[in-house]
Amino acid sequence: MRLRDQTAEIFQMMEVPFPNMLPPFRVPQAADPLASEPAALCQDWMIQDLERSGIPLAAAEALGWRAVPDGYAIPFHDPQTGAPLLCPNGSPFEHKRLRFPSPDCKYLSPKGSGVHPFITGPVHDYLTANPAAALVVTEGEKKALRATLAGIPTVGISGIDCWGEG
Repeated sequence: MRLRDQTAEIFQMMEVPFPNMLPPFRVPQAADPLASEPAALCQDWMIQDLERSGIPLAAAEALGWRAVPDGYAIPFHDPQTGAPLLCPNGSPFEHKRLRFPSPDCKYLSPKGSGVHPFITGPVHDYLTANPAAALVVTEGEKKALRATLAGIPTVGISGIDCWGEG
């Protein structure tokens, strides 16, 4: 069974109203050689962090979320095509949720990559088909995914600290 079909099946089991248009799963990139903690050690923490947020691992993995050294990666996709959003240098845009954040920073993104909204394909398709439908905008990808899984079309915007230079 293709991953896209498995994802649709998972969303249907969870009774999510937008099960058919998720971005394709992206093959994980090589580990960051400068990171201090291997991705394998972060897998259990990622699962616990997602569970605390009410996000089933299968739903996150269907969107390409994966353990990486020192945390987990949240890739962003074009909600219409499912293609990865790209940084100016051509690399895929993704946030990294840090396992051990500093008081000032829980997420990292590539320098100069800009700020992107987090919109799943199902939310995009639902809102395109229902332009007068209500839309919830929240801070962060996890909150947006959790609300979407609850049947509430939601877009995530990066936190206030993501809007600065540095």
